[in-house]
Amino acid sequence: MIACTNSDKHIQATVYRNDDWPEDYDLFLRLAMEGARFGQVATPLLSWRWHENSTSRSHPAFSLATIARCRAYFLAHPFLIAHKQNVQWGFGDTGSELAGNLRALGKNMAAVIELHPGRIGQLIHRAPVFHPHDYFKNAATNVVAYSMA
Repeated sequence: MIACTNSDKHIQATVYRNDDWPEDYDLFLRLAMEGARFGQVATPLLSWRWHENSTSRSHPAFSLATIARCRAYFLAHPFLIAHKQNVQWGFGDTGSELAGNLRALGKNMAAVIELHPGRIGQLIHRAPVFHPHDYFKNAATNVVAYSMA
């Protein structure tokens, strides 16, 4: 991935930090928090091969658990900073990992929105699980909802 910026306000955000997650992932999330806009050029500028032993596939900084911690950090600080509770959309393996990381940052689930019939009507970490239609037809307030891809 290649990135360019011509905005003075983004220059400060382009300094690499040494957290335990990938520097480029951290950089792009910080740029997004600063209001940077992203786009894709129509013609590829560079090609490379990814192999099984590459750092991006083998280093602990690139593990799914580390990426989930990074996502939770960036959700908790800019987006969920004013909310102690949140509504999580989906609770599969990655959703479970994200919820645990958010709980460690003091952000608890008020509810889970889920399509899996075995989860609807259950409690996950003391949060009721709803089908989307049931949740949104009865929602009395605005919610902060997010999803993991």
